[in-house]
Amino acid sequence: MIAPLIATKSPVAFVIAESASGIPLWQSEVYSLHNAVVAAGVRGAALRHADHVIRLLIAYARTGRGWNELAAAEAQYPKEGWHDELTVPKDSYYWSFFRRIADYDPATYWRGVRVPALIVEAGADQRVPSRPSIAAIRSALTVAGNPDVTILELPGAPHTLIVDARQRPFHWSYLYPGIADLLVAWTRYHTATLISAGH
Repeated sequence: MIAPLIATKSPVAFVIAESASGIPLWQSEVYSLHNAVVAAGVRGAALRHADHVIRLLIAYARTGRGWNELAAAEAQYPKEGWHDELTVPKDSYYWSFFRRIADYDPATYWRGVRVPALIVEAGADQRVPSRPSIAAIRSALTVAGNPDVTILELPGAPHTLIVDARQRPFHWSYLYPGIADLLVAWTRYHTATLISAGH
């Protein structure tokens, strides 16, 4: 998420961003919280209630206004299976921390990235919506006039690019197939190109 910010403020040769967000942070948080309650088994009307609470929660987190509405909504739908995921005490550090970063928009900085860029998105990402991020990043890099951009979406890949196989007997988690080779090959190619150009 901060790769383009760093790339616009520091002299870097290239950028590699995995599971990169291209949308404002608060929008990713809405997506992430929705998926968290779905993963907790919440469905139907309870999921609609949870989504309502998520919208109020993020609005309060961004602005510091609307606590009473948030608390009332949480109290209106008790014991629906999502409370553990969405209940944050009023004195939690989350509120002050999130307010400082909620409106950070990576696309603003991607528009300033003119060095080679490799963007690897996780097709099954539950934390960052890959398709909107790809569209936003591609658009931003087009605006930047960046001629050397590679954007890939890995089918079925999770956010961390680590496939969790622990639910199967005698299986361990593993790095998404081919990703290590991709990163090495792309980096070696661009490093060789830079050396041959005298950088």
